[in-house]
Amino acid sequence: MVGTLDSQIIKKFKEFQTETNQYNDLNIEDVKFKNIPLEKIANFPSLSYTYGKVDLTIDEYKQLNLKEKENYYPLVGASLENNQISGYVFKDRLTENSLSNKNVITWTRVDASKFFIQEKEVTINDDSFVMDVNEDFDLKYVKFATNSILLSQIYNWGKKATKSKVRNNSIPIPIGLNDKY
Repeated sequence: MVGTLDSQIIKKFKEFQTETNQYNDLNIEDVKFKNIPLEKIANFPSLSYTYGKVDLTIDEYKQLNLKEKENYYPLVGASLENNQISGYVFKDRLTENSLSNKNVITWTRVDASKFFIQEKEVTINDDSFVMDVNEDFDLKYVKFATNSILLSQIYNWGKKATKSKVRNNSIPIPIGLNDKY
């Protein structure tokens, strides 16, 4: 429920405080939330798609030295394995506007029940999208909150999690705290 926290979350956070001895000065029951649309929290860039097969599998990429790895970028596809990375694409195959920024959230249009944080620049195919979170918000929190909201919305081949559908959702953001969320 927006405005207050649900009792299970309060209980878990209090357990976390006790176990870690962190945030002891925060009374979790007093935290208030405001629903904010994702389109005000993040940019949803229109990247050029990368078509065709990957140039290297994940295993082949792992065998390269650091200098060789600089020539390849991860391709984010429909896979829900390996942090959604299908393989690697040689940099000369990339077109203008085909790389994301670093530290973005990705998802596949077929299954928006899982979102992934990509720490490096990635390229995408037509099965995936990128959300570039504004620096005023915490990337991990936005991923977790978005994942929680969209988990209840069932997406599949008939009902795809398009960029416009995801961006129109709102997530609860804590208000009145000094940290970024």
